[in-house]
Amino acid sequence: MTQNQRPSAIDALVQELLAAIKANTSIARGGTSFTREWRVMDRDCAGRVREAAAALRQSMSTDSAAFTAAGRGSWEALVQELLAAIEANKPIETGSGLSPYVPTFDRHDREAEYQRPGWELVDEGSAKRVEKVAAALREALRDGV
Repeated sequence: MTQNQRPSAIDALVQELLAAIKANTSIARGGTSFTREWRVMDRDCAGRVREAAAALRQSMSTDSAAFTAAGRGSWEALVQELLAAIEANKPIETGSGLSPYVPTFDRHDREAEYQRPGWELVDEGSAKRVEKVAAALREALRDGV
């Protein structure tokens, strides 16, 4: 393997993690000048991101010989930064059904939110950090780094 090649198993896990982050959309956002900004995320989507990150972290530690043989490219620093950002993006609050942070405007909204399996309240800055590093990693992989 050359300096910029990644083990295929790791590459597949990185792609799964990036797809999970892209699919992890917020349900609501808010904050005031007196409090920090926040997002409400779907718990299943956020869980998929954490599971993909854990699988990638495990594979990277198990396949360390493959990294030594391949040489470590700049993409690995971005992967490590992304894993750290995901680790730091812990939910402030979790729940199921209707979140008190999600505005509902009519009966249909309320019914839909009551059916939600779960939600997580996260810090807006932490969520943006994950998105920013994921975008940088996508771009680096597209450029062949």
